[in-house]
Amino acid sequence: MSPLTYYLCSKPVIGLALFVVNACSFPPLISDLPLSLISEGAIAEKDFEVEVEKDYFFEIKFSFSSAAAVRNDNVIGSGSNYGKHCDGEATVDDITPSLQDGAGRPIPIQVSVLRSEDRTVVEDRVFWTMCRFASGGDKNHWDVWRNIGRVHLERGHYHAFIQNVRRQTGLDGVVTSVFLVSGHGK
Repeated sequence: MSPLTYYLCSKPVIGLALFVVNACSFPPLISDLPLSLISEGAIAEKDFEVEVEKDYFFEIKFSFSSAAAVRNDNVIGSGSNYGKHCDGEATVDDITPSLQDGAGRPIPIQVSVLRSEDRTVVEDRVFWTMCRFASGGDKNHWDVWRNIGRVHLERGHYHAFIQNVRRQTGLDGVVTSVFLVSGHGK
């Protein structure tokens, strides 16, 4: 999406018209990049380009073999305790047992973003992903989504490193992948 289209999509009348004809869709900057959570230190990395300066969201998708596998899971959480601690801004000290109830196991993920031209570090920190914000699928698979964290990016070319900080148990047979998106909805 170009900066002009992005600007027009934010306007009340023309934005609604553009949204209706699907002209405001913003494809992911990173899509379905595999990241193992069962291997401590596993890294996923990808080059990407930003055309519009704004906040972008790293997300992680857990792909289960069925809805029954999700129901039997004890890592991801039910999504019943979704709140401000779920946006990746919480630190390990903020995560109390009452916050974890229904939110799932806190999983630390290191996100490093470098500007490609000069390798300047734009973001380098550990986010704690906790909460399910979406799920869905069919009889052959079921996907559950969690936020990792938000990063503000200017126009330009970047390289992202996403690293699993701690080995996670209980995810046998679950495929995990990372996305970088502009957000959800208009």
